[in-house]
Parts: sequence; structure tokens; C-alpha cells
Amino acid sequence: MNNFFTSINPYSGNPIKSYPKLSANEIEKEIDALSKHYTHWKAISKGERKTWVLNLAEKLRANKVQLAESMALEMGKPIAQGQAEIEKCAGCCEYYAEQTELVLKDRIIESIAQKSYVTYDSIGLILGVMPWNFPFWQVFRALAPSLLL
Repeated sequence: MNNFFTSINPYSGNPIKSYPKLSANEIEKEIDALSKHYTHWKAISKGERKTWVLNLAEKLRANKVQLAESMALEMGKPIAQGQAEIEKCAGCCEYYAEQTELVLKDRIIESIAQKSYVTYDSIGLILGVMPWNFPFWQVFRALAPSLLL
């Protein structure tokens, strides 16, 4: 039984890199470790989170060529499209960092109930199974606002 996942270049068929498969027990340990990180993250002020997400946008742009090349190698995405996807992700980070207070603001809404409102609260870890065609965008459109919540 193969204990690795191997990323294959779709054009050449050559292996790119192998990643170890995790057992159910190893996955549980990873989730536990991430839960501890989440507790720490939740204690960080929203202002610090905003700074962190804006820095993330800068890092995406600084590594845009390398990330686009990785998409090209692993999935055959044209480099120009990969770079555009990274720009979109960086813009997403900036948008939510700048708009979080407005977008995630609690609101009273009209209803027949005595009081109705919308509020946002972090629910913890998120597991996402993402399609391959927009590997960064599918993650960042959920990641950016979640990091700021």
C-alpha cells in the first residue's frame, strides 16, 4: 500500500512532489493541535488580525510568480491566469481587512418577533474540500473573512 499522495504534472506525467498520507489518529492529532492555535487566534485583537491579513496580501503578491508557476506545474493553469488568481486573493484579503467592521457588524432586523438580529461569531476550525480549477481563490474567499471574524 502506498503511504504517499504524489502530485503529478498533467502535461509531462512526471511526479512533482509526494506527501505522506495521514492515518485517522494522525488527523485527530492535527485537528487537536489546530484547535489550540484557534484558541490563541481568537484572543488576538481584531486590529492585529487586520494587520495580519493585510500582510498576507503583501506576501501573496511578493510570491505571485512562484505561486502561479506552482499552479502551472501541478494543474496546467496558464501562468498569467495563476498570477491573476493570486492578485484576486490579495485583493480579497485587503477588501475584508478594510471592510470587516462594516460587513460583519451586528444588525437589528425587522421581523414579527420581539427582537431579531444578525450577529457573527467564529465557529472554530473549518474543513474545506476545494475544486482544483481555482486552488487559491476557493480557499481565500472563505479564509480572508474567517480570519477576521
